[in-house]
Amino acid sequence: MKKMLLAAFACMLVCESAVSQTKPPDPEEFFTRLNALDDWFITMDGKEDNKAVVDRFMELFNPDAYLQVGPSKNQLGGVTYHGVEGIRKWADQFSKSYLDLNYRISFKTREEKTAKPVYSFQMPWGEQGAAVEFTAVYTNRTDRNRFWMPGAAFFMFDKDGKITELRLYMLRDEAEQTKTYVAM
Repeated sequence: MKKMLLAAFACMLVCESAVSQTKPPDPEEFFTRLNALDDWFITMDGKEDNKAVVDRFMELFNPDAYLQVGPSKNQLGGVTYHGVEGIRKWADQFSKSYLDLNYRISFKTREEKTAKPVYSFQMPWGEQGAAVEFTAVYTNRTDRNRFWMPGAAFFMFDKDGKITELRLYMLRDEAEQTKTYVAM
């Protein structure tokens, strides 16, 4: 009987250790789906059909999540979108405002070694966080001017790997206009 209890206790410790060492969610998926927000077309009858890409983007978020972004040109201060409908509104507008999206986690190189640093941490209540530096490259849909700028993203993920909090900081003062290319 003692051997059985000892074996069960050892199994419980091994299982608990494996659970506590789970890999934090990867912010790379967020940037992949953010970049996909420009993958839609205007239908033959003139409707903007971006619902599928916005729906796929929204799968990343917890229903009670919030997203904080910088102001648009008509706003002052940070802008917070709360819940699925608020974040969907932002994603819908974002997908209709920009094209040729290329947001990517910035690389760091030291001693001839390159990596994409994702700074991750465990919160005491069980959620996981991550922070990354990124470079944003995009083209304005209206005037076709192309820009790049640095930024930072701070994520909080629930136990299911869904985003509960996200802050996107874009350093607009450091934005640089680039040459627009023509796809052949």
